[in-house]
Amino acid sequence: MLPAEFNQYVPQKGDKFDFSDFDIVKGAKKLSLMEKFIQLSKSGGNNRVFILTSRAIWEPVAQYLKSIGANPSGITVKAIASSDPKDKADWIESKVDNYGYDSVFFADDSIGNVNAVRDMLDRNNIKGEVKHIK
Repeated sequence: MLPAEFNQYVPQKGDKFDFSDFDIVKGAKKLSLMEKFIQLSKSGGNNRVFILTSRAIWEPVAQYLKSIGANPSGITVKAIASSDPKDKADWIESKVDNYGYDSVFFADDSIGNVNAVRDMLDRNNIKGEVKHIK
């Protein structure tokens, strides 16, 4: 099961999962949105690009981004090691609080993550755009 499929899956009693496939990136599609991130990664400036992954390790995602032309020094990949949407929202909130970012753009294929981040931005009156990738 691909990560995007797992995001939509409702666990059944007795399910057992082997998450070793999450240690590699497979079946990834280069979305048009990625071109925006690739350009930002090469622009220098004050923009920061963070890619948050629910995976426990960040390296496969960083390798994939490099393979599609992203500047590895312009993008920080953070392994959250959790599928709980609140954990991604909390990580973003801590970055805004600790580094003074004044706006956030967030896109994700999990509607739970999208809703959690949108709620956090609204609750804290933080400017931002939140997009559900289908």
